[in-house]
Amino acid sequence: MPNYNFSTLNDKELEELTRDLLSLELSIPFQSFKVGRDKGIDLRFSTATSENNVIVQVKHFLQSGFKQLLYVLKNEEKVKIDKLAPSRYILVTSIGLSPYDKEKIKTVLTPYIKDTNDIYACDDLNRLLVRYPDVEKKYFKLWFSNVNIIQKILNNGVDGRSAFVEEKIKKNIGIYVVNQSFDQALEILRSQKILLIIGIPGIGKTSLANLITYNLLSKDFQLVYIDERIRDAEDVFDSDPDCKQLFYFDDFLGSSYLDIVNPKNSENTIVNFIDRVRSTKNKYLLLTTRSTILNQAKTTNEKLTRANLDSLKYEIEIKNYSEYDKAKILYNHLYFNDMSIEMIHEIFKNKNYWKIIRHSNYSPRLIEYFTKEQNISHLNHTEYIDFIISNLDNPEKIWASALDNQLNQAERLLLFSLLTLGRFVSRPILEFAYEARIEFEVLKGGFTRVINQFNNSFRNLLGGYILHSKK
Repeated sequence: MPNYNFSTLNDKELEELTRDLLSLELSIPFQSFKVGRDKGIDLRFSTATSENNVIVQVKHFLQSGFKQLLYVLKNEEKVKIDKLAPSRYILVTSIGLSPYDKEKIKTVLTPYIKDTNDIYACDDLNRLLVRYPDVEKKYFKLWFSNVNIIQKILNNGVDGRSAFVEEKIKKNIGIYVVNQSFDQALEILRSQKILLIIGIPGIGKTSLANLITYNLLSKDFQLVYIDERIRDAEDVFDSDPDCKQLFYFDDFLGSSYLDIVNPKNSENTIVNFIDRVRSTKNKYLLLTTRSTILNQAKTTNEKLTRANLDSLKYEIEIKNYSEYDKAKILYNHLYFNDMSIEMIHEIFKNKNYWKIIRHSNYSPRLIEYFTKEQNISHLNHTEYIDFIISNLDNPEKIWASALDNQLNQAERLLLFSLLTLGRFVSRPILEFAYEARIEFEVLKGGFTRVINQFNNSFRNLLGGYILHSKK
């Protein structure tokens, strides 16, 4: 039997899991409802004669424990249940309950709970997951609340990298949202053995890479996390085809233009290692980098261009996230981060969450920024929404480092030229303006012109800072 503690699911995800399990177990098509005040109802089954025929209440309470659960049921929920007067009431909780605990709950909720079989605790949910494996597969994040899987992951770390994995699991897995990007990226890795995740800063490259890493670690792959040099991976590369290894190199081309010009890994080293992984069974290579850095590297390094990395890349764009995905990312950060309830209420007040979810500058990194306690501790809760919108309207923090460190002077000049012309401009007009700016910098600033400067700079910025329509 699995040993899930459900800690990686937020309250809404636990409710959805419960709906899927109980609908199958009891052959009842339960209704579920949007996030908000539930008035004592999380799931419901209605008939022609009884609107509240069966009511299901889902209580996570993993951190609070049994005493707090019993207190809430007795002093808050019982009043709601009396008003609803259901024919049958079912309670589900993620915490473990003894037979004595269930008897106490039954007594508190008499006469609505007919017997303790209508009280589902942690062990009961695990038993249902055994009975309905398709539901278990559906809830990917659930796997990482399994004590056995977590231990397996930690055991599969290499040379102290277990600490990295353990920290990521404990701090981040609950926040991640699994969407279409996960399945699409994982399919590239399975078919090509190499996956290169690219995108602009803050779009979620590392989050997607971590989800894929956890998936493979749970399948007995050994993690080799590469900090800086490919040679570190070469040293522990096991030629035994039965040894399953995942090589994970985050930001593999470096974080700045200088890393490209003066790389710690030569183009030969990277390309040769890619070929070695491709030719050895049960070996995978997972890479991440920024779009502009990849474009710069391919311009500078001929062998990287010949390695045909484009066939191995998966680019994360904001359009990959539906409104529902964006809402789940926001909700997970609010749920799992240590924030005051007053701050959280401001998000839901007057449906302020729509201002965030539908903002044109929405990004997972900004969501992370303004849901961390250290970034908002100086605020009064009445200032919180204005703080969020201000960061979304002017996301300098997310772009400042990229602009200063990832672009060379020629690329910065092209970007500044574009900004002076407005949001939409034809390529010929942009090139004309850029050449005029370059001429000025040559005459007044000592800038050195090189051959094909516009085309090279344009190509490097394409996809990261510039969007190009062929229409």
